[in-house]
Order: sequence, then C-alpha cells, then structure tokens
Amino acid sequence: MKPPLNLKNFARAFEVLDQYERAWWLTHECVGVRMDEGNRLLRIDPDFETGLIHIPGTKTAKSECYLAMSSELQAELKAYLATRTDDSPSCSLAGPLRRRARKFTADGGRSKKISASPHSRRTSKKNPGASPMNVWKEWKRQGYPGGVKLTTKELRDYFATQVSAQVSDPNTVKELMRHTS
Repeated sequence: MKPPLNLKNFARAFEVLDQYERAWWLTHECVGVRMDEGNRLLRIDPDFETGLIHIPGTKTAKSECYLAMSSELQAELKAYLATRTDDSPSCSLAGPLRRRARKFTADGGRSKKISASPHSRRTSKKNPGASPMNVWKEWKRQGYPGGVKLTTKELRDYFATQVSAQVSDPNTVKELMRHTS
C-alpha cells in the first residue's frame, strides 16, 4: 500500500526550487499532467488570455484537453517563458535530460545535485570510491534522511488528492485526471 502524501514534504521541496523548476512543478501539481504530457508541452499550449492550457495527452484520444490554470501557475509560466532566449517551440519543462522522474530534496534541490548534499558527502566518506548511483541507492535505502523524495507521479497524485477533497463526484476526478475508467 502506498503511504499517504505528506504535505509538509511538498512545501519543503518547493522552497529550494529555482524559476524553471517552479514552473515545471506547478504545471504538474496544478493540472495533474502525466510526465510525458509535461515533456511535450509547447510554448503555445498555455493561453494566458483564456487561462487555459492545452494538454497534448498521451494515453488515449480523450486525454488531449484544455485545463484551467491557477493564477499562480500562469504567473510562473509567464515569468519562465519571458526568460527564454531560444526560439524552440518546446516549453522545455522536461529539462534537457528528460528524466523518467525528478526527485527533489529539501537539502540540495534536485537529485542531480545529490553529490552536493550533506548526507551524500557523509555517505561518500564512509564508502570512498562509491559511484553517485550507489550513494543515491544508499540514501534511498535509508529513507532520504534530511530530504524529501517527490516524483512527477506523486505531483499527479497530489493533484488528484486536492480535487478529491473539493468534489464529491468520483467521475469529476476521473475526468480531470483523464482516466478512461
């Protein structure tokens, strides 16, 4: 059974994000996009005049839709897109590596910064010559001491939890999550 979401972890992880990461995070948290949907967003997908964002969909034809953006998400996306100097049509919210999932830690930002975290340095000193992947696995085995692990799936689950708390009809949650059943 999956453990319940700890909302304090969301707040702790959000505090360490830069502008790009906040736009990525809020897109997943506020509209519940799947990882692949977030990877395929284009600059033209957010419509700031209507407050809607086009979600390209991945699983079924019904998963392509338009969803309302919160004012916080609109502000973050506008600010992020205003800083872009390239002419790529991609929103680039997936980042240059397009990882399977992002893991955020309250003590060091994203997992790519894991080598700079205090716990990672301690683990590396105890195991000299250990690869960054082995250090990450050891940190995971210990339950992420001093940090928070969140993935795109958990942000999507958070979205579903927030919607479920506000509506009593499970079909509404199903439709907003773009599930077929």
